[in-house]
Amino acid sequence: MAYGYEVAMTPLQTLAFYNAIANDGELIKPRLIKEVKEWNKTVKKFDKEVLNPSICSKETAKKVQQLLKDVVEKKHGTGHGLFSPNFSMAGKTGTCRKNYVSKDPDKLKYISSFAGYFPADNPKYSCIVVIHEPDKSVGYYGADVSRPCFQIRGPKDICNVPLNR
Repeated sequence: MAYGYEVAMTPLQTLAFYNAIANDGELIKPRLIKEVKEWNKTVKKFDKEVLNPSICSKETAKKVQQLLKDVVEKKHGTGHGLFSPNFSMAGKTGTCRKNYVSKDPDKLKYISSFAGYFPADNPKYSCIVVIHEPDKSVGYYGADVSRPCFQIRGPKDICNVPLNR
């Protein structure tokens, strides 16, 4: 069994980890909304809750941030299919096989994913895409399958989760 196949984290926990990397090591409790407004008046504000002020040194976080940018920006990166010259992003692809019992290639099933944040240099949003049993005629690698959900062509396409800064 290859590394990564025994991950015991939920997608939300995984996304919280990527948020911590984007936040220079500060781990924040995930939240889906920042505030509730009625017209221009704030009705309720949800402050960030820091779970761990530093999961790693800032130097380590910066190194990991560069690696995650390379996954998308470099031609040899597994996430290069998500690259856009108009919008930067950073993240990690994931592809695993679900059923080891079958040896028949037509019956192989996969889980494909991409977790990341954008823009890469000044992160504002993060997203995780997990697709169980993708259509193999389209592809099954993490970047290929998550592209329609994650790829950003410009600010009007942003509909993901704020980073909780």
